[in-house]
Amino acid sequence: MRTNKRNPRRRGGIGLPATICLLCAAGLLAYGRAGGDATVQQLLARIADNQKFVLGTLALEMGVYPDASTVQAPAAVSAGLTELPQEDEDEIGESGYTPEPESPPPEETTIGAQDAGKVKINNATTLTYDIADMLAHPQTIALSGSGPQVMIVHTHSTEAYTPSGTDTYVPSEASESERTLDKNQSVIRVGDEMAKVLESRGVSVVHCREVFDNPAYSGAYDRSLKAINDQLAKTPSVQVVIDVHRDSILKEDGTKYKTVCEVDGQKMAQLMLVVGTNAGGLKHDNWAQNLNYAVNLQSRIIAQYPTLMRPVNLRKQRFNQSARSPGSMLVEVGSSGNTLAEAVDAAKLFANCLADDLLGA
Repeated sequence: MRTNKRNPRRRGGIGLPATICLLCAAGLLAYGRAGGDATVQQLLARIADNQKFVLGTLALEMGVYPDASTVQAPAAVSAGLTELPQEDEDEIGESGYTPEPESPPPEETTIGAQDAGKVKINNATTLTYDIADMLAHPQTIALSGSGPQVMIVHTHSTEAYTPSGTDTYVPSEASESERTLDKNQSVIRVGDEMAKVLESRGVSVVHCREVFDNPAYSGAYDRSLKAINDQLAKTPSVQVVIDVHRDSILKEDGTKYKTVCEVDGQKMAQLMLVVGTNAGGLKHDNWAQNLNYAVNLQSRIIAQYPTLMRPVNLRKQRFNQSARSPGSMLVEVGSSGNTLAEAVDAAKLFANCLADDLLGA
């Protein structure tokens, strides 16, 4: 049986007042769902912008799992909501996963196609910014010195893709088919391919292949933050930290979407830069620098590949991006509906564009 132990003095966690506030909000929300009246909803609205904020903050910062009704629907796709874990975490199965024969293939969608070639931000905060000013005054990163210059990490290390061809795997959880401990089939493999491209361009990379979300999903961001800080202390030459994820986009009936674009006649996954802020209450004074760098990197990429990138997603959560500014970023590579091959192809293009930016090519 799996047990999740929590440290009451969580590194990088929220403060006691915020904890009390969130616990009260969770209690009100539970009461409201059990049949509470409109007053409950009004109180919730005063505590946070909406119920999704309370649930998302609890899940990311305290390990409290919302129920399945909060899994994003297509309407929330552009907001870049990451999938939430199931309450029950079962042990690894004994056989590889293959899609059920009667299951329909994932539906294709090209998110942000109407904005191809333009920098667009989906703002999930109340913070303000000026895209034109950021493009006119770009935040740059100058690589210098010896040692690793880029760190690749995976907070949700077991995230995987729709099996296809020889790309099959053993699910890490019976209740979640698109997660695996097979590092050659998860987002860790995507990070491997990114690292190869960057290294081939002369950018030194340290790739953290450690698993942070298994056996416990709760606390994954705390564990990955420790790994990031330990690496930065060991190798201060690192200027860029990339947290590589994959998205999960579902219809209400459970149908999966795959994000696709076409480059030189080849279909591949779309990617999305997620930028964290201090709007959720965690300290992150330099979020605007991170956003500036993401916006300018986005501009550079879409100049070459107009539909490769989904709009930049600005979020209330911090996502460990205060660790290294301006070079911390979270990259969603495709969705659970994509194949590993589609994700890898897109990741290689992204890594080449990042190398161009870092090397001033």
